[in-house]
Amino acid sequence: MENRYIPTREVIENLGVIMEKMDVPPVHARIFILLLMANPPYMSFEEIQEHLLVSKSSVSKYLNIMLEQGTLDYRTFSGDRKRYFYLNHSKLLNKIYSGASRFALISDLMKKCLRERQGSVPDEHNEQLKELTEFFSFLGEGMAKLVSEYQVLKSDQTNQD
Repeated sequence: MENRYIPTREVIENLGVIMEKMDVPPVHARIFILLLMANPPYMSFEEIQEHLLVSKSSVSKYLNIMLEQGTLDYRTFSGDRKRYFYLNHSKLLNKIYSGASRFALISDLMKKCLRERQGSVPDEHNEQLKELTEFFSFLGEGMAKLVSEYQVLKSDQTNQD
Protein backbone atom coordinates (compact mmCIF):
# COMPACT_ATOMS: atom_id res chain seq x y z
CA MET A 1 0.00 0.00 0.00
CA GLU A 2 1.27 3.47 -0.89
CA ASN A 3 2.27 5.91 1.81
CA ARG A 4 -0.31 8.69 1.89
CA TYR A 5 1.09 12.21 1.86
CA ILE A 6 -0.93 15.39 1.86
CA PRO A 7 0.98 18.66 2.30
CA THR A 8 0.01 20.86 5.21
CA ARG A 9 -2.21 23.88 4.62
CA GLU A 10 0.77 26.08 5.53
CA VAL A 11 2.93 24.54 2.78
CA ILE A 12 0.08 24.86 0.27
CA GLU A 13 -0.50 28.47 1.30
CA ASN A 14 3.18 29.43 0.99
CA LEU A 15 3.56 27.82 -2.43
CA GLY A 16 0.17 29.13 -3.53
CA VAL A 17 1.34 32.69 -2.87
CA ILE A 18 4.19 32.12 -5.33
CA MET A 19 1.69 31.04 -7.99
CA GLU A 20 -0.48 34.07 -7.23
CA LYS A 21 2.51 36.23 -8.20
CA MET A 22 2.16 34.58 -11.63
CA ASP A 23 -1.47 35.78 -11.81
CA VAL A 24 -2.98 32.42 -10.88
CA PRO A 25 -6.15 32.81 -8.78
CA PRO A 26 -5.69 31.69 -5.14
CA VAL A 27 -7.99 28.63 -5.15
CA HIS A 28 -6.66 27.50 -8.54
CA ALA A 29 -3.09 27.78 -7.22
CA ARG A 30 -3.87 25.82 -4.07
CA ILE A 31 -5.60 22.99 -5.94
CA PHE A 32 -2.61 22.78 -8.29
CA ILE A 33 -0.12 22.67 -5.39
CA LEU A 34 -2.18 20.12 -3.47
CA LEU A 35 -2.41 17.75 -6.43
CA LEU A 36 1.21 18.33 -7.39
CA MET A 37 2.41 17.27 -3.95
CA ALA A 38 -0.15 14.66 -2.86
CA ASN A 39 0.68 10.97 -2.80
CA PRO A 40 -1.08 9.16 -4.28
CA PRO A 41 -1.26 12.00 -6.81
CA TYR A 42 -5.06 12.11 -7.01
CA MET A 43 -7.84 13.27 -4.73
CA SER A 44 -11.63 13.33 -4.77
CA PHE A 45 -13.62 16.55 -4.99
CA GLU A 46 -14.58 16.19 -1.33
CA GLU A 47 -10.99 15.59 -0.20
CA ILE A 48 -9.81 18.69 -2.05
CA GLN A 49 -12.62 20.82 -0.65
CA GLU A 50 -12.15 19.56 2.92
CA HIS A 51 -8.37 19.93 2.90
CA LEU A 52 -8.33 23.42 1.42
CA LEU A 53 -11.32 24.64 3.46
CA VAL A 54 -12.85 26.42 0.49
CA SER A 55 -16.40 26.42 -0.85
CA LYS A 56 -17.70 23.65 -3.07
CA SER A 57 -18.48 26.20 -5.77
CA SER A 58 -14.86 27.46 -5.80
CA VAL A 59 -13.47 23.94 -6.03
CA SER A 60 -15.94 23.09 -8.78
CA LYS A 61 -15.13 26.26 -10.72
CA TYR A 62 -11.36 25.73 -10.72
CA LEU A 63 -11.50 21.97 -11.30
CA ASN A 64 -13.62 22.68 -14.38
CA ILE A 65 -11.22 25.39 -15.56
CA MET A 66 -8.25 23.07 -15.12
CA LEU A 67 -10.09 20.26 -16.93
CA GLU A 68 -10.86 22.63 -19.83
CA GLN A 69 -7.24 23.81 -19.92
CA GLY A 70 -6.08 20.21 -20.08
CA THR A 71 -3.82 20.43 -17.04
CA LEU A 72 -6.10 18.24 -14.97
CA ASP A 73 -7.75 14.90 -15.58
CA TYR A 74 -9.71 12.45 -13.49
CA ARG A 75 -10.05 8.76 -12.97
CA THR A 76 -12.56 6.48 -11.32
CA PHE A 77 -12.18 3.23 -9.45
CA SER A 78 -14.39 0.20 -9.87
CA GLY A 79 -17.20 0.23 -7.32
CA ASP A 80 -16.58 3.89 -6.39
CA ARG A 81 -18.72 6.57 -8.04
CA LYS A 82 -16.35 9.40 -7.11
CA ARG A 83 -14.03 11.07 -9.57
CA TYR A 84 -10.41 11.39 -8.47
CA PHE A 85 -8.59 14.38 -9.93
CA TYR A 86 -4.91 14.47 -10.82
CA LEU A 87 -2.51 16.70 -12.73
CA ASN A 88 -1.88 15.44 -16.23
CA HIS A 89 1.87 15.95 -16.40
CA SER A 90 2.27 15.13 -20.09
CA LYS A 91 -0.49 17.57 -21.12
CA LEU A 92 1.00 20.18 -18.79
CA LEU A 93 4.43 19.76 -20.37
CA ASN A 94 2.94 19.94 -23.87
CA LYS A 95 1.13 23.15 -22.89
CA ILE A 96 4.46 24.62 -21.81
CA TYR A 97 6.10 23.55 -25.08
CA SER A 98 3.30 25.11 -27.13
CA GLY A 99 3.43 28.26 -24.98
CA ALA A 100 7.11 28.58 -25.78
CA SER A 101 6.36 28.48 -29.51
CA ARG A 102 3.87 31.33 -29.16
CA PHE A 103 6.69 33.86 -28.78
CA ALA A 104 7.62 33.30 -32.43
CA LEU A 105 3.97 33.71 -33.47
CA ILE A 106 3.70 36.98 -31.56
CA SER A 107 6.92 38.18 -33.17
CA ASP A 108 5.58 37.36 -36.65
CA LEU A 109 2.35 39.21 -35.88
CA MET A 110 4.25 42.28 -34.71
CA LYS A 111 6.52 42.20 -37.78
CA LYS A 112 3.46 42.27 -40.02
CA CYS A 113 1.97 45.14 -38.01
CA LEU A 114 5.23 47.05 -38.28
CA ARG A 115 5.40 46.52 -42.06
CA GLU A 116 1.79 47.71 -42.39
CA ARG A 117 2.49 50.84 -40.34
CA GLN A 118 5.68 51.87 -42.16
CA GLY A 119 5.11 54.92 -44.28
CA SER A 120 1.80 55.66 -42.55
CA VAL A 121 3.11 56.31 -39.07
CA PRO A 122 6.16 58.43 -38.14
CA ASP A 123 9.25 56.28 -37.51
CA GLU A 124 9.54 57.40 -33.88
CA HIS A 125 6.08 55.91 -33.23
CA ASN A 126 7.24 52.60 -34.65
CA GLU A 127 10.30 52.34 -32.40
CA GLN A 128 8.44 50.77 -29.46
CA LEU A 129 6.74 48.25 -31.74
CA LYS A 130 10.09 47.49 -33.36
CA GLU A 131 11.66 46.86 -29.94
CA LEU A 132 8.78 44.58 -28.91
CA THR A 133 9.10 42.70 -32.18
CA GLU A 134 12.83 42.18 -31.67
CA PHE A 135 12.30 41.09 -28.08
CA PHE A 136 9.62 38.53 -28.96
CA SER A 137 11.75 37.27 -31.82
CA PHE A 138 14.68 36.84 -29.40
CA LEU A 139 12.43 35.01 -26.91
CA GLY A 140 10.95 32.80 -29.63
CA GLU A 141 14.34 31.73 -30.93
CA GLY A 142 15.70 31.21 -27.41
CA MET A 143 12.70 29.22 -26.20
CA ALA A 144 12.70 27.01 -29.30
CA LYS A 145 16.38 26.28 -28.74
CA LEU A 146 15.85 25.54 -25.03
CA VAL A 147 12.91 23.20 -25.69
CA SER A 148 14.90 21.36 -28.35
CA GLU A 149 17.94 21.03 -26.06
CA TYR A 150 15.74 19.76 -23.24
CA GLN A 151 14.09 17.16 -25.47
CA VAL A 152 17.50 15.93 -26.67
CA LEU A 153 18.71 15.75 -23.05
CA LYS A 154 15.65 13.74 -21.98
CA SER A 155 16.02 11.45 -25.00
CA ASP A 156 19.68 10.84 -24.16
CA GLN A 157 18.78 10.06 -20.54
CA THR A 158 16.06 7.64 -21.62
CA ASN A 159 18.47 5.86 -24.00
CA GLN A 160 21.03 5.48 -21.19
CA ASP A 161 18.51 3.79 -18.92
